[in-house]
Amino acid sequence: MDIISAVGPLVAPYDYNQDTLKNLRTLFRRYQEVNTVSIKVEQLLISQQRIDIATLVALQKESIESLWHAGHYHAGFALGELFSVESFGRFNIALQSAPDLTSAVRLISLYAPQFEAILQIRFCEDSGRLYVEFEDERNTVAWQFEDALMACWQLLTQLTQTQLQATRVCLQAPEQGNSQGLNDLFGTNIEFCAPCTYIELPASDWSRAMGASSPMITTLFNSWSEQEGNDENRFLAEIYHSIYDQIAQRSTEVTLPELATQHHCSVATMKRRLAKYNKSLTTMKDEVHMLVCYHYVTMTALPLSTVAEWLGFSDSANFCRACKRWFSMPPSQLRRLNTKKSIQ
Repeated sequence: MDIISAVGPLVAPYDYNQDTLKNLRTLFRRYQEVNTVSIKVEQLLISQQRIDIATLVALQKESIESLWHAGHYHAGFALGELFSVESFGRFNIALQSAPDLTSAVRLISLYAPQFEAILQIRFCEDSGRLYVEFEDERNTVAWQFEDALMACWQLLTQLTQTQLQATRVCLQAPEQGNSQGLNDLFGTNIEFCAPCTYIELPASDWSRAMGASSPMITTLFNSWSEQEGNDENRFLAEIYHSIYDQIAQRSTEVTLPELATQHHCSVATMKRRLAKYNKSLTTMKDEVHMLVCYHYVTMTALPLSTVAEWLGFSDSANFCRACKRWFSMPPSQLRRLNTKKSIQ
Protein backbone atom coordinates (compact mmCIF):
# COMPACT_ATOMS: atom_id res chain seq x y z
CA MET A 1 0.00 0.00 0.00
CA ASP A 2 1.17 3.53 -0.74
CA ILE A 3 -0.02 6.83 0.71
CA ILE A 4 -2.24 7.61 -2.30
CA SER A 5 -4.15 4.37 -1.75
CA ALA A 6 -4.47 5.13 1.95
CA VAL A 7 -5.50 8.77 1.75
CA GLY A 8 -6.96 9.37 -1.69
CA PRO A 9 -6.24 11.89 -4.42
CA LEU A 10 -4.45 15.19 -4.03
CA VAL A 11 -6.70 18.06 -3.07
CA ALA A 12 -7.19 19.75 -6.42
CA PRO A 13 -10.10 21.37 -8.23
CA TYR A 14 -10.07 18.58 -10.81
CA ASP A 15 -10.41 15.82 -8.21
CA TYR A 16 -12.97 17.74 -6.17
CA ASN A 17 -15.07 18.63 -9.18
CA GLN A 18 -15.09 15.04 -10.40
CA ASP A 19 -16.51 14.04 -7.03
CA THR A 20 -19.25 16.66 -7.39
CA LEU A 21 -20.11 15.35 -10.86
CA LYS A 22 -20.51 11.88 -9.38
CA ASN A 23 -22.94 13.29 -6.81
CA LEU A 24 -24.99 14.92 -9.56
CA ARG A 25 -25.11 11.62 -11.44
CA THR A 26 -26.23 9.83 -8.26
CA LEU A 27 -28.99 12.39 -7.81
CA PHE A 28 -30.35 11.95 -11.33
CA ARG A 29 -30.33 8.19 -10.92
CA ARG A 30 -31.99 8.38 -7.49
CA TYR A 31 -34.88 10.37 -8.97
CA GLN A 32 -34.83 8.24 -12.15
CA GLU A 33 -34.57 11.37 -14.27
CA VAL A 34 -32.94 11.30 -17.71
CA ASN A 35 -32.65 14.59 -19.58
CA THR A 36 -30.10 16.60 -21.54
CA VAL A 37 -28.40 17.74 -18.34
CA SER A 38 -28.04 14.25 -16.87
CA ILE A 39 -26.59 13.08 -20.18
CA LYS A 40 -24.09 15.95 -20.10
CA VAL A 41 -23.01 14.92 -16.57
CA GLU A 42 -22.57 11.30 -17.68
CA GLN A 43 -20.52 12.34 -20.70
CA LEU A 44 -18.20 14.53 -18.59
CA LEU A 45 -17.58 11.66 -16.17
CA ILE A 46 -16.93 9.14 -18.94
CA SER A 47 -14.54 11.46 -20.76
CA GLN A 48 -12.85 12.54 -17.48
CA GLN A 49 -12.73 15.99 -18.98
CA ARG A 50 -11.27 18.69 -16.79
CA ILE A 51 -13.92 21.10 -15.57
CA ASP A 52 -13.30 24.36 -13.74
CA ILE A 53 -15.30 25.66 -10.79
CA ALA A 54 -17.28 28.21 -12.81
CA THR A 55 -18.41 25.54 -15.26
CA LEU A 56 -19.22 23.18 -12.40
CA VAL A 57 -21.36 25.76 -10.60
CA ALA A 58 -23.29 26.42 -13.82
CA LEU A 59 -23.81 22.68 -14.29
CA GLN A 60 -24.97 22.26 -10.68
CA LYS A 61 -27.47 25.05 -11.19
CA GLU A 62 -28.72 23.53 -14.42
CA SER A 63 -28.98 20.07 -12.85
CA ILE A 64 -30.90 21.06 -9.73
CA GLU A 65 -33.24 23.39 -11.59
CA SER A 66 -34.06 20.59 -14.04
CA LEU A 67 -34.94 18.38 -11.05
CA TRP A 68 -37.03 21.16 -9.52
CA HIS A 69 -39.00 21.49 -12.74
CA ALA A 70 -39.58 17.72 -12.58
CA GLY A 71 -41.14 18.14 -9.12
CA HIS A 72 -38.17 17.15 -6.93
CA TYR A 73 -38.25 20.18 -4.65
CA HIS A 74 -35.77 18.83 -2.11
CA ALA A 75 -33.04 18.28 -4.72
CA GLY A 76 -30.86 20.97 -3.13
CA PHE A 77 -30.98 19.28 0.27
CA ALA A 78 -30.42 15.90 -1.41
CA LEU A 79 -27.29 17.14 -3.18
CA GLY A 80 -25.86 18.50 0.05
CA GLU A 81 -26.61 15.25 1.81
CA LEU A 82 -24.37 13.44 -0.70
CA PHE A 83 -21.39 15.57 0.32
CA SER A 84 -18.52 13.61 1.80
CA VAL A 85 -15.55 14.98 3.65
CA GLU A 86 -13.51 12.47 1.64
CA SER A 87 -13.94 14.88 -1.27
CA PHE A 88 -11.09 16.87 0.26
CA GLY A 89 -8.64 14.05 -0.48
CA ARG A 90 -5.35 14.42 1.37
CA PHE A 91 -6.71 17.54 3.07
CA ASN A 92 -8.33 14.91 5.30
CA ILE A 93 -4.98 14.33 6.99
CA ALA A 94 -5.27 17.79 8.45
CA LEU A 95 -9.03 17.77 9.08
CA GLN A 96 -9.14 14.41 10.84
CA SER A 97 -6.06 15.28 12.90
CA ALA A 98 -7.49 18.58 14.18
CA PRO A 99 -7.40 18.92 17.98
CA ASP A 100 -11.12 19.78 18.02
CA LEU A 101 -14.04 20.60 15.74
CA THR A 102 -13.36 24.34 15.93
CA SER A 103 -9.80 23.86 14.63
CA ALA A 104 -11.03 21.77 11.70
CA VAL A 105 -13.70 24.31 10.74
CA ARG A 106 -11.21 27.18 10.96
CA LEU A 107 -8.94 25.36 8.54
CA ILE A 108 -11.78 24.59 6.13
CA SER A 109 -12.91 28.22 6.13
CA LEU A 110 -9.35 29.27 5.26
CA TYR A 111 -8.51 26.81 2.51
CA ALA A 112 -11.67 25.15 1.18
CA PRO A 113 -13.24 28.08 -0.74
CA GLN A 114 -10.57 27.93 -3.42
CA PHE A 115 -11.83 24.45 -4.36
CA GLU A 116 -15.59 24.72 -3.93
CA ALA A 117 -17.45 27.89 -4.83
CA ILE A 118 -20.66 26.65 -3.16
CA LEU A 119 -19.11 25.74 0.19
CA GLN A 120 -17.95 29.13 1.46
CA ILE A 121 -18.29 29.23 5.21
CA ARG A 122 -17.56 31.62 8.05
CA PHE A 123 -17.28 30.49 11.65
CA CYS A 124 -18.22 32.86 14.48
CA GLU A 125 -16.84 31.45 17.71
CA ASP A 126 -18.64 33.98 19.92
CA SER A 127 -22.07 32.82 18.77
CA GLY A 128 -21.13 29.22 17.97
CA ARG A 129 -22.50 29.66 14.45
CA LEU A 130 -21.25 28.34 11.15
CA TYR A 131 -22.48 30.73 8.44
CA VAL A 132 -23.06 29.78 4.81
CA GLU A 133 -22.28 32.71 2.53
CA PHE A 134 -21.92 33.49 -1.17
CA GLU A 135 -19.97 36.19 -3.00
CA ASP A 136 -23.11 37.38 -4.78
CA GLU A 137 -26.15 36.48 -2.70
CA ARG A 138 -28.44 38.54 -4.93
CA ASN A 139 -28.03 35.91 -7.65
CA THR A 140 -28.08 32.93 -5.28
CA VAL A 141 -31.22 30.79 -5.41
CA ALA A 142 -32.91 28.77 -2.69
CA TRP A 143 -31.51 25.36 -3.61
CA GLN A 144 -27.92 26.66 -3.32
CA PHE A 145 -28.51 27.64 0.30
CA GLU A 146 -30.16 24.26 0.91
CA ASP A 147 -27.24 22.41 -0.72
CA ALA A 148 -24.61 24.33 1.22
CA LEU A 149 -26.48 24.04 4.53
CA MET A 150 -26.80 20.28 4.20
CA ALA A 151 -23.20 19.90 3.00
CA CYS A 152 -22.00 21.79 6.09
CA TRP A 153 -24.12 19.56 8.33
CA GLN A 154 -22.68 16.46 6.67
CA LEU A 155 -19.21 17.92 7.13
CA LEU A 156 -19.70 18.47 10.87
CA THR A 157 -21.22 15.06 11.56
CA GLN A 158 -18.60 13.22 9.51
CA LEU A 159 -15.74 15.01 11.24
CA THR A 160 -17.07 14.27 14.72
CA GLN A 161 -18.38 10.81 13.73
CA THR A 162 -21.42 11.34 15.93
CA GLN A 163 -25.03 12.53 15.69
CA LEU A 164 -25.00 16.23 16.54
CA GLN A 165 -27.99 18.26 17.65
CA ALA A 166 -28.12 21.89 16.52
CA THR A 167 -29.44 24.56 18.87
CA ARG A 168 -30.61 26.68 15.93
CA VAL A 169 -30.71 26.38 12.12
CA CYS A 170 -31.62 29.28 9.83
CA LEU A 171 -32.08 29.06 6.06
CA GLN A 172 -32.47 31.74 3.38
CA ALA A 173 -35.04 29.67 1.49
CA PRO A 174 -38.78 29.05 1.71
CA GLU A 175 -40.21 25.90 3.23
CA GLN A 176 -40.96 23.24 0.60
CA GLY A 177 -43.00 20.79 2.66
CA ASN A 178 -41.87 17.63 4.45
CA SER A 179 -39.85 19.82 6.76
CA GLN A 180 -40.38 17.51 9.73
CA GLY A 181 -37.81 15.04 8.39
CA LEU A 182 -35.29 17.87 8.07
CA ASN A 183 -36.10 19.12 11.57
CA ASP A 184 -35.50 15.61 12.93
CA LEU A 185 -32.15 15.48 11.13
CA PHE A 186 -30.89 18.71 12.71
CA GLY A 187 -32.56 18.08 16.06
CA THR A 188 -34.34 21.44 15.93
CA ASN A 189 -36.88 23.26 13.78
CA ILE A 190 -35.39 25.01 10.74
CA GLU A 191 -36.20 28.71 10.53
CA PHE A 192 -37.06 29.25 6.86
CA CYS A 193 -36.93 32.59 4.96
CA ALA A 194 -34.26 33.77 7.40
CA PRO A 195 -32.03 36.80 6.64
CA CYS A 196 -28.91 34.57 6.78
CA THR A 197 -28.07 30.86 6.70
CA TYR A 198 -26.23 29.22 9.58
CA ILE A 199 -25.95 26.25 11.91
CA GLU A 200 -25.58 26.94 15.62
CA LEU A 201 -24.08 24.30 17.91
CA PRO A 202 -23.45 24.40 21.67
CA ALA A 203 -19.93 25.27 22.79
CA SER A 204 -19.42 21.71 24.01
CA ASP A 205 -19.73 20.42 20.44
CA TRP A 206 -17.33 22.98 18.97
CA SER A 207 -14.74 22.05 21.60
CA ARG A 208 -15.31 18.33 21.00
CA ALA A 209 -11.91 16.59 20.80
CA MET A 210 -11.17 14.90 17.49
CA GLY A 211 -7.51 13.96 17.29
CA ALA A 212 -5.27 12.71 20.06
CA SER A 213 -3.89 15.36 22.38
CA SER A 214 -0.64 16.92 21.16
CA PRO A 215 0.64 20.42 22.05
CA MET A 216 2.66 20.55 18.80
CA ILE A 217 -0.39 19.76 16.64
CA THR A 218 -2.52 22.27 18.54
CA THR A 219 0.16 24.95 18.03
CA LEU A 220 0.31 24.13 14.32
CA PHE A 221 -3.45 24.49 13.89
CA ASN A 222 -3.45 27.74 15.86
CA SER A 223 -0.77 29.17 13.58
CA TRP A 224 -2.80 28.16 10.51
CA SER A 225 -5.98 29.71 11.88
CA GLU A 226 -4.22 33.04 12.42
CA GLN A 227 -3.68 33.44 8.68
CA GLU A 228 -5.91 35.96 6.95
CA GLY A 229 -6.49 37.07 3.37
CA ASN A 230 -7.38 35.00 0.31
CA ASP A 231 -4.12 35.67 -1.53
CA GLU A 232 -2.08 34.39 1.40
CA ASN A 233 -4.26 31.35 1.86
CA ARG A 234 -3.99 30.41 -1.80
CA PHE A 235 -0.25 30.96 -1.97
CA LEU A 236 0.57 28.96 1.18
CA ALA A 237 -1.99 26.26 0.37
CA GLU A 238 -0.38 25.61 -3.01
CA ILE A 239 2.99 25.06 -1.34
CA TYR A 240 1.52 22.77 1.33
CA HIS A 241 -0.19 20.78 -1.42
CA SER A 242 3.09 20.50 -3.34
CA ILE A 243 4.77 19.07 -0.25
CA TYR A 244 1.89 16.62 0.34
CA ASP A 245 2.10 15.61 -3.29
CA GLN A 246 5.83 14.99 -3.05
CA ILE A 247 5.25 12.65 -0.10
CA ALA A 248 2.37 10.85 -1.78
CA GLN A 249 4.03 10.46 -5.16
CA ARG A 250 7.39 9.68 -3.55
CA SER A 251 8.82 12.04 -6.11
CA THR A 252 11.82 14.37 -5.94
CA GLU A 253 11.89 16.76 -3.03
CA VAL A 254 10.18 20.12 -3.43
CA THR A 255 12.82 22.87 -3.75
CA LEU A 256 12.80 26.65 -3.67
CA PRO A 257 13.94 26.94 -7.33
CA GLU A 258 11.07 24.64 -8.34
CA LEU A 259 8.52 26.70 -6.39
CA ALA A 260 9.95 29.95 -7.75
CA THR A 261 9.52 28.65 -11.30
CA GLN A 262 5.93 27.60 -10.57
CA HIS A 263 5.12 31.05 -9.20
CA HIS A 264 7.05 32.91 -11.92
CA CYS A 265 9.47 34.64 -9.58
CA SER A 266 13.09 34.41 -8.44
CA VAL A 267 14.30 32.30 -5.53
CA ALA A 268 14.99 35.48 -3.56
CA THR A 269 11.43 36.70 -4.14
CA MET A 270 10.02 33.34 -3.10
CA LYS A 271 12.01 33.50 0.15
CA ARG A 272 10.72 37.02 0.81
CA ARG A 273 7.11 35.99 0.14
CA LEU A 274 7.40 33.10 2.60
CA ALA A 275 9.16 35.27 5.18
CA LYS A 276 6.29 37.77 4.94
CA TYR A 277 4.10 35.09 6.51
CA ASN A 278 6.80 33.93 8.94
CA LYS A 279 7.34 30.78 6.90
CA SER A 280 10.22 29.05 5.16
CA LEU A 281 10.14 26.01 2.91
CA THR A 282 12.01 24.05 5.60
CA THR A 283 9.46 24.88 8.31
CA MET A 284 6.53 24.12 5.99
CA LYS A 285 8.02 20.73 5.11
CA ASP A 286 8.51 20.03 8.80
CA GLU A 287 4.87 20.93 9.50
CA VAL A 288 3.60 18.58 6.81
CA HIS A 289 5.90 15.75 7.85
CA MET A 290 4.87 16.17 11.49
CA LEU A 291 1.16 16.14 10.62
CA VAL A 292 1.43 13.09 8.33
CA CYS A 293 3.46 11.29 11.01
CA TYR A 294 0.94 12.18 13.73
CA HIS A 295 -2.02 11.11 11.60
CA TYR A 296 -0.70 7.70 10.64
CA VAL A 297 0.95 6.86 13.95
CA THR A 298 -2.04 7.81 16.17
CA MET A 299 -5.00 7.10 13.89
CA THR A 300 -4.04 3.98 11.94
CA ALA A 301 -2.45 0.59 12.47
CA LEU A 302 -0.09 0.96 9.50
CA PRO A 303 3.45 -0.30 10.21
CA LEU A 304 5.69 2.44 11.59
CA SER A 305 8.32 1.45 9.03
CA THR A 306 5.82 2.28 6.26
CA VAL A 307 5.10 5.69 7.74
CA ALA A 308 8.83 6.39 8.03
CA GLU A 309 9.35 5.35 4.41
CA TRP A 310 6.55 7.63 3.20
CA LEU A 311 8.14 10.54 5.03
CA GLY A 312 11.50 9.87 3.42
CA PHE A 313 13.45 8.79 6.50
CA SER A 314 16.41 6.62 5.61
CA ASP A 315 16.23 4.54 8.79
CA SER A 316 14.14 4.03 11.91
CA ALA A 317 16.63 5.89 14.12
CA ASN A 318 16.16 9.15 12.19
CA PHE A 319 12.39 8.68 12.25
CA CYS A 320 12.51 8.08 15.99
CA ARG A 321 14.59 11.23 16.56
CA ALA A 322 12.12 13.31 14.53
CA CYS A 323 9.18 11.98 16.56
CA LYS A 324 10.94 12.81 19.79
CA ARG A 325 11.56 16.36 18.51
CA TRP A 326 7.91 16.76 17.49
CA PHE A 327 6.09 14.89 20.26
CA SER A 328 8.68 14.30 23.01
CA MET A 329 8.37 10.53 22.61
CA PRO A 330 9.24 7.81 20.09
CA PRO A 331 6.58 6.72 17.55
CA SER A 332 5.87 3.41 19.31
CA GLN A 333 4.98 5.19 22.55
CA LEU A 334 2.91 7.80 20.67
CA ARG A 335 0.89 5.00 19.09
CA ARG A 336 0.35 3.14 22.36
CA LEU A 337 -1.01 6.27 24.02
CA ASN A 338 -3.15 7.58 21.22
CA THR A 339 -4.24 5.00 18.66
CA LYS A 340 -7.79 5.80 17.49
CA LYS A 341 -8.61 3.59 14.54
CA SER A 342 -7.16 1.49 11.72
CA ILE A 343 -7.25 1.82 7.97
CA GLN A 344 -9.21 -1.13 6.68
